[in-house]
Amino acid sequence: MSDEATTAPPTSWPVLADPQQLERIIDIIAQEGSVDREKITPDATLETVGLASMDVVMILMGALAALG
Repeated sequence: MSDEATTAPPTSWPVLADPQQLERIIDIIAQEGSVDREKITPDATLETVGLASMDVVMILMGALAALG
């Protein structure tokens, strides 16, 4: 058994300087990861949205291309 404290998952999105940037990021995750946008929530995990590590690589590559 571990003595590490567990952290509760976030319940809200972070506030960004450009509010549209969060929407763009969510769109990239949905498109590149082939995930229903509704499943992408602040408390979602890779497992809950059905993503594998290779999907994350594709999402990061898509984010780099879209956001520079």
